Order: sequence, then C-alpha cells, then structure tokens
Amino acid sequence: MGDAAPEIELINHSGEKFHLSEQLKKGPVVLVFYRGNWCPYCSRYLKELNEALLDIRKTGAELIGVSPESKEQTKVSQEELTGGMITLLCDENALTMKAYNVAFAVADSYQKKLVQTKNIKLTDHNQQEEAILPVAATYIINTDGMIAFRHFDRDYTNRADIKEILAVLQEI
Repeated sequence: MGDAAPEIELINHSGEKFHLSEQLKKGPVVLVFYRGNWCPYCSRYLKELNEALLDIRKTGAELIGVSPESKEQTKVSQEELTGGMITLLCDENALTMKAYNVAFAVADSYQKKLVQTKNIKLTDHNQQEEAILPVAATYIINTDGMIAFRHFDRDYTNRADIKEILAVLQEI
C-alpha cells in the first residue's frame, strides 16, 4: 500500500476503452480481479459486490472488475453476475494482471480438472494461448493513483470483506 497503481488500459465486452487515469478523475476505484464466470467463488463475490454497489458509489468510488475472459464471456459475466451495473474489463493478454502481480500460469492438472468438472478449456474460454488466471485480489486506488488498500490471497475462496472495503472508502 502506498504504491502507485499501474495504469489500466483495457476494453469492456463492447470494445469500449477504459483508462484508470480517466476514471480516477471522477473518484476512487475498487479494482477486483476475478477468474471468470465459471468460478462459483468469483460469481458469488461479484454478486455480493453488486448488492453493495450503491454503498460503494455513495463514497464516490466506482467498482471495476478485471478478468482474463474474452469479450464474449465478459458480456455473459456483465449480464448474469452484475445485471450490467459493474464495469467488467477484458484482460485477455494478462498485461494488467501482470502489472498488478496477480497473474499466474494455470497448471495442466488444474486445467484438466476444469475440463472434467466444468467442461471448460481455459484457453478457449478466455481466448488465450496460455491459460493465465489472477489470484483473488482487490485494490482500492485513491484519486491520486495510489493504492490505499490491497487484499491478495492465493486461496481463491478468500475475498476482501465488503465491510472492510466500505470502511477504507469512507476514510479516503
């Protein structure tokens, strides 16, 4: 914390460009990295965040989700998980995930497990050459571009507490 947040230049499911620096002119950003709509933990967390969206926005902040999903899959996530309320961005090349040090290459054994249990091949689902996912991570970025809060957990079942996010937002 206290570090400068890397710039984000990504697109949403409609191909519209998003620049973190432009969004920060409007207020703080809660940046959430999620694995994809196939992940029940990610889906549940995005739905919980969506329920808290009004409280987040009351602080002047905006909630932004980033995943390695393709534009098509991001559209599915946008509609099914957030009702179109949260801006979800495509990081198909994993450049933003790498800039925030949350990217990891998915082991072959896990990829095989996903094919067997979810009928999902990550490289196809995300339109990637190499299967890369983010660690479950949430950042709060001040309007000056500095990281005010970071939750990072290699255990994808653990997510930042929404009450804690709101408390940090009320302080900045």
